[in-house]
Parts: sequence; C-alpha cells; structure tokens
Amino acid sequence: MKVALQFGSLIILARLLQPEDFGLVAMVIAIYGICDILLDFGLSTASIQVQNITKAQISNLFWVNVLIGLLFTLISYFSASLLASFYAQPELTKIAQYVSVVFLFNGIAAQYKAQLNRNFKFKQMAITDTTAVLLSVCIGVYFAYAGHSYWAIVYQQIAQALIQMLLYMLFGAWLPSLPSRHVSIRHFFKFGWGLAGSQLMGYFSRNIPAILIGNQIGASQLGFYDRANKLLMLPLNQLNAPSSSVAVPVLSRLAVEDQEKYNRFLLFGQNIIVHLVVFCLALTCCQTERLVQLVLGTQWLEMVPVYRALSFAGIFLALSYASYWVFLSKGITASLFKLGLVSRPISILIICLGLPAGVIGVAYAYSASLLFTWLLGVFWLRKTGVPVKSMIVDPLIMSAIYYSASFIANYVVDHYVDFAIYNILVGWLLMLLILAVFYLLVPKFKRSVKKLFEVKSYIRNKQ
Repeated sequence: MKVALQFGSLIILARLLQPEDFGLVAMVIAIYGICDILLDFGLSTASIQVQNITKAQISNLFWVNVLIGLLFTLISYFSASLLASFYAQPELTKIAQYVSVVFLFNGIAAQYKAQLNRNFKFKQMAITDTTAVLLSVCIGVYFAYAGHSYWAIVYQQIAQALIQMLLYMLFGAWLPSLPSRHVSIRHFFKFGWGLAGSQLMGYFSRNIPAILIGNQIGASQLGFYDRANKLLMLPLNQLNAPSSSVAVPVLSRLAVEDQEKYNRFLLFGQNIIVHLVVFCLALTCCQTERLVQLVLGTQWLEMVPVYRALSFAGIFLALSYASYWVFLSKGITASLFKLGLVSRPISILIICLGLPAGVIGVAYAYSASLLFTWLLGVFWLRKTGVPVKSMIVDPLIMSAIYYSASFIANYVVDHYVDFAIYNILVGWLLMLLILAVFYLLVPKFKRSVKKLFEVKSYIRNKQ
C-alpha cells in the first residue's frame, strides 16, 4: 500500500511539475540528507539488536537523538545560504530552511520507531508509514495542482516527517524520563559508530552523482536523474528494510549455532532478492521508453537512458544486501566501517570520471561504482566463513540471463512489432517466453528458480 501511494505520488507530481522543480529540491536533499544519518548515529539499530535494554537507557538514547536532531536543524537552517551559493541557485535558501525542521522531527521519532521494531509491532509501523505517506501525498498533490511548483515537494517532505513522528509517539505509548548520567549507553555508541560511519560514506557515495549534476550541469538534468533514481530506489528501499528485519535476526542466531545452516540461509535469502529485483528491473528496462511516455508523459523521455543506466546500479545495490546482513548478524560493524574507508573514495572517483559524459555518463559510472563496492564487500567477508564464490557467481549469472531476455525482447519489439500501446504487453510476453527457454536450457537457472518455490517448506523446517 505504501509503495503504491509513493508511486502514485511520483506519477501525479511528475505530471503537474517540471523536471527543474524536482532538481531544486534534490539539490538540498542530496547534501542535507547526511544529517539524518548523523542524528541517529546507528543508535536505533543498536537498540534493536541488543538483547537487553532498560527504560532508562531508551530514555537516554531518545534525548541524544533529540539533541542531535535539534543541532542539525539549527546548522541546516543557518547554513542554507551557503548551500544556495554552492549550487548558484538563490531560491535554495528558503527551501533548505524549511527542510531543516525535518531533522528535529526525525530525531524525536527515532527511538519510538526503534522500540516498535524491537517489540515486533510491525502492524503499527505499517499503519504509521502508510498514513504518513497518504496524507503527505495529498498535501503535495494539492499544492502542486494549486501551482506552488517546488514548494509542493517541500511541504510533502515536512508533512510526512511530522505525521510519522506523531504516530510513532502515539503507538509507542511511552514517555521518556529525564536523562541520567548514571545510566551508561556507551556500548550503544560503540556499535553505532561503525554502522553510522559506513552509512554516512554510503550515503555520500550514493548522492555524489546528484551533487555533481546539480553543481555542474543544472536543475533540469538533475530532475531527470532524480526521478529515474526515485523510480529505481522506491521498491528497493521497501525491500531492504523488511528483508533485513527477517534475515538479520535469523542469521544472528545461526552465527553462533551452525555456520553451514548460516550459509544456506544466506544464499537462500540472496537468491530470493536476486530473482525478485532483477526480474522487475529487466521487465521495466524492456519497455522503459513506452512506459515513461504512457505513465509520466513525453516531457520525461530524456529520463529513459538515465533509468536504464541506473538499473544496473539497482542490481548491484540489491546484491549488496546479503553482505550487509553478514556484517550486522556477526556484529562486525567496525569491519564494515573499514570497508567503507577503502571502497567509498574509489567509488566517488569512479563517479567523477563519468561527469564529462553528462547525466548518462554519471549514471553508468554510478552503476560501475556499486559493482566495485559489492565485489569488494563480498571479498572483505572471505575470512568469516561465508561462501564468497557462490555469493558472486550465481547472482551474476541470473542477472545476465534476465537482462539478455530483456534486451532481446526490446530489440524484437522495436524492429519487428507495431501494435502501438500493446507493444508493452507484447514485449513483456516475449521476454517471459525467452526466460522460459533459458529455464529449459540452463540447468543453473532452472535450479535457482525452483528454489523460489521452496520458501514455505524452508520456513517450516526452520521453525
């Protein structure tokens, strides 16, 4: 439901606003989004992962998050003019000042959300997220329809953060006590600093394309990149959190019980992610141009090659989920931070090399940087006992098969089929037929697909 609402919002706003409107807001979010990671400092994940936590510790963590959130709100507000100067866009000053209040809302909500997650109150979390998205989408669409241009996006961002904060507090049903110096939360920071550091470097490397495009090329081209990236990341982000919520606790238990079962579950989870994500990406890449024209309108056709280039980034990002599970489940977040120190600077260099080729060059360079990061991340785990070779070779084979089917189907439809709007359905049907051929001819692909239908029995055996 939440994903459908977000997709609906993306489509409607794309029809009502211009690429430049999205580009302007993306300039602010690309830099200020770093504050969201710093204000949490990995403390939410730490409070979820730890076996025992007291109410006093939760309260202390709450006040730390609030204090950091308030600090970043003030810093963001008063540095807004510097950000506008960096991009040479005066209107960004007001946008950045309005967006800054989001950090305070997120800081207040952080531990409420973490404790709902810790207590397995996923229903309440789903209600909160869905309600916040629904109401904020309505607000954004209203202001966009009323002609408020980029302010519609700004108001939507603020409304969503505020509504989430209020509902998390309502469902959390607890009040923090006053902070106490006699209650130690040092070990939470010990866990969180490595995670926060790696997340910070990851965020920066993910958003450096937007920063470079905004600074060097302009708001309109950034708008095309931003929408393509949002279309790509929206389903991936929704998949990451739930999959990690399931995989990490199970793997954490298996890590101390049985390494062989740990590896089987790890590969099982990665196999599901690969087929689910890559199949969907290949399906959209098969008919991207027709889908964009039909859903978003002809003014967004420049986004088509950008999306196709970024789709490879989606593959490698999804493949990295399994490595992330290992780092968390084995409690080696310090190693994750060290990996980031090595991989992120090189990734940023790769992305910068794509800038002379424009937005499409940056998109391909970003995909290449995620390929490098994923391969290095798996190699980094070689001494933890995980099946490194299988984690690399198998998903690459599956991805190659899906994209080969997508490319062939797209080529045939473009050159030999002329059924107007029905070309989308014809292209998808042809891609499925080609995949069926691969299923019959490639034993490894056949075995991998069959494992998808063993989910129920696999879960039953684990219980």
